[in-house]
Amino acid sequence: RNDLTIAQVQCTETSKCADILYSNYRSHVNSWDNMGDDNDYFTLFEHWGACMLPQIFFLADLHKLHKDATLIVNVQSADSWYESTRGKGPAEYGYVPLEKLLANCVGETVQTNYVKWYNLEGETLTEQIKSLYDYTIDHLRRFVKRQPAHTLVEVDASADDAGEVLFRAFYGEGALEDEVAVQHVRECWKRAVAISQQEPVYSEQEEAVLEYQRETRKNLLLPTPIFTVGLPKAGTTSIDNFFRCHGMHVSHNLCYPSPFKTGKLGRCGRLMHQNLQLGRGILENTGDYDAYTQYEEMKDLCFFPQMTHLQNIHDQYPNATFILNMRNLDKWAHSVHRWQHMDSGFVPLDVRMSRCFSDETTKGKTTPQLLKMVYEQQIDRVREFVRQYPTHHLVEVNIDDEGAPKIMQESFFGDNLGKNEPCWGNKNSNKISDSSTKVIVNEPKYDPVYDLIPSKGGKQNV
Repeated sequence: RNDLTIAQVQCTETSKCADILYSNYRSHVNSWDNMGDDNDYFTLFEHWGACMLPQIFFLADLHKLHKDATLIVNVQSADSWYESTRGKGPAEYGYVPLEKLLANCVGETVQTNYVKWYNLEGETLTEQIKSLYDYTIDHLRRFVKRQPAHTLVEVDASADDAGEVLFRAFYGEGALEDEVAVQHVRECWKRAVAISQQEPVYSEQEEAVLEYQRETRKNLLLPTPIFTVGLPKAGTTSIDNFFRCHGMHVSHNLCYPSPFKTGKLGRCGRLMHQNLQLGRGILENTGDYDAYTQYEEMKDLCFFPQMTHLQNIHDQYPNATFILNMRNLDKWAHSVHRWQHMDSGFVPLDVRMSRCFSDETTKGKTTPQLLKMVYEQQIDRVREFVRQYPTHHLVEVNIDDEGAPKIMQESFFGDNLGKNEPCWGNKNSNKISDSSTKVIVNEPKYDPVYDLIPSKGGKQNV
């Protein structure tokens, strides 16, 4: 019908429905105020912060404002519904599958943890997401039973007769009087399903980003993706800046879910960890970067993929390039001892790392002894892995060595690019002020893949 006003994610010209809902909630007014007086129909799901599902949170407010509102819920088996969440998600979420967004509702470190709030069943993320689906349906049914002025329309959107069920619910049992009308409704539903399942259409700017990335990758002599597989404080920021200087698309700790800087910016290691929990590829929806220069995670969990998941990387990227970044062992131990960051409460890096690697076999070792052992084991681990799987290229670089710039340049780009300035430098050394022991961090802000594509005026967006 074309006489209904429909709000699909966006409720007004400037605001998403869920943003208005949450703003109202924080302002202690009815959550459904200012949602657009002319809207007849709302599609509500928003990956706000950790997770916000208004169809669970705000039903009481809905009843106060619209005492006889009609509710539609898609009812199907939890298994078939879950499979439908694993496809490519909408553009406003950076094309991240809804499965991954819903994982933030039940994940172990999120602010809004439905597992604890609603006693969801299941030990794995997949089981808990399915349990959340079942809980939502039961929650809506209980609500309508308590407030019978509301009508709950239940429809299996995957069923062939879904369109007929909806049509009869809203226009009466006698609305479909003959076979011609039934066929018409079925065709309408098929078209609606086909539209919803179309592959995303990239914007002009998104196409430019993809083209830029394809062109810059042609300059590389070694395959992507590229992983630094050494430990932190061994030149990861210098390596990150080296590739950025050459115009590559690079991540250092933080990843967008798509190459277009859309969706929620997150920590690469946490995204990788979540992928593995969901049985997905380790890099899925982590931005399709050319190089991942730092991605371990030590906040709330200990996750060092370069140690524990090299096999996962090989299984999905058998030609990936590894950079074994090293430095003088004593200098490295001194650097990790001095390094602090506000994200970790200024706890020294060596303390955080030692918590991850301490066990029964390391009792009696001092922190420097433990970390030096871990450092040396990682070098041996990577070299042995590449010997076992020679499809990978291994570039070894000691950042303290004067020859480091030449090794990086010749390994990845050759010596004939004609750069006027070197693309190598000590970019993230510990800088201690006279009055504090806290480190001043200068993170790279510039992403050439997104920022160097030509604007409409022909200039570059630098």
